[in-house]
Amino acid sequence: MRKTENGFFQQLSKKMQTELMNLGTIETLKQKKILFQEGKSGKDIYILLTGEVRLLQTHPLNTKKRFFLEHYYPYDLVGYDILFQSNVHKGTVEATIITQVLQIQKSDFERMLLSNPEMRTVFLSWIARRVNQYPFMLRDLLPSNIKECLFSVFIRFCHTKGVKTAKGITIQQKLSNVDLADYVGATRESLNRLLHELEESGIISVDKKMITIRDFEFLQNEVHCFNCTNKHCSL
Repeated sequence: MRKTENGFFQQLSKKMQTELMNLGTIETLKQKKILFQEGKSGKDIYILLTGEVRLLQTHPLNTKKRFFLEHYYPYDLVGYDILFQSNVHKGTVEATIITQVLQIQKSDFERMLLSNPEMRTVFLSWIARRVNQYPFMLRDLLPSNIKECLFSVFIRFCHTKGVKTAKGITIQQKLSNVDLADYVGATRESLNRLLHELEESGIISVDKKMITIRDFEFLQNEVHCFNCTNKHCSL
């Protein structure tokens, strides 16, 4: 899992953390529980305390398609898309594992941001780091074919949840073909064919939904990877 020392909450002083904890309530989410939905109004901001959630959005030209865009980890801020503007969420967030969040009313969070210079500085710094990741997320959605798109997703997974083994880099998360199809905006059938081709070529191996990248350099060459830092090219 991605290191959490750069999470929004983690960077605040102990005093500010205590103030936020006293301001909100803790909620536990089961795996695949929806925190909020795209197009629905929201009145709360969330801070992840434990676990992991992911953001997905509907394809603008095909409402039957959805894309997984990014993941959030402990101490990250979630739902900030409604701050100081419309209450309508731009995407759906769901828990990937059992997760605890601190739920704070939007109005209270906005008031603290406006009145507290420390919190405002930390927030702007945290947002800037996330914005730096957006070009790499767009890279996964813009390639001319599904294969390049999948390779980019694999690279980001390796940077975020990859562990080096004797066979290559093993992604420490079970990924179904349905999951991967949502990451690249493809059908499950096309993903099945592509994964089979990659296994036959020795590029990857799959064992009980755990994927090992056996030739990471091949993926980088195929997408013309420019060796960005793991911090930026991650999930």
